[in-house]
Amino acid sequence: MHKAELAEQLNQVHAEVRQVALGFPPALRTARPGAEEWSAMELLGHLAEMHFYHVGRAERLLATGVVEGREASQPQRLGGVARGGAATLDELLAWLEEGRQYTLAFLERVSEADLAMEGSHPRLGPTTVGGVVERAVLAHARTHLEQLRQTERAVVEQRPGDGA
Repeated sequence: MHKAELAEQLNQVHAEVRQVALGFPPALRTARPGAEEWSAMELLGHLAEMHFYHVGRAERLLATGVVEGREASQPQRLGGVARGGAATLDELLAWLEEGRQYTLAFLERVSEADLAMEGSHPRLGPTTVGGVVERAVLAHARTHLEQLRQTERAVVEQRPGDGA
């Protein structure tokens, strides 16, 4: 995928995340749909944080030819979730915007040839810099956008009086 396409799709998914977040019932933003599932605010915290982490991975691939995997228990990942659980919606939307801008700035400063640079992922095998952005940022954001929608449906169903 080319830089302009990545940027356009990133902008689109962010607009959708923002729309869903603003429409999420305020009384239910911190409700978890299940004991081991994240609340809407925790999801938004993770969504914001993951831009910085995964763009960093793309930068390291560009510099070294190798991209590392990420463990679910990685402190930065969990820190984003925790920050989301403690923040206001306005703070999280601002952090999400910072993440979007950070990713767009990366796309501006790399060339199409940079995006096509191949490297290796320990679990997924051959990948490209653009592939890291496409999979780890863009597809990841889409996955969590759908999770945010599912979370809203689940918590509204659990507590219908708070979803009005």
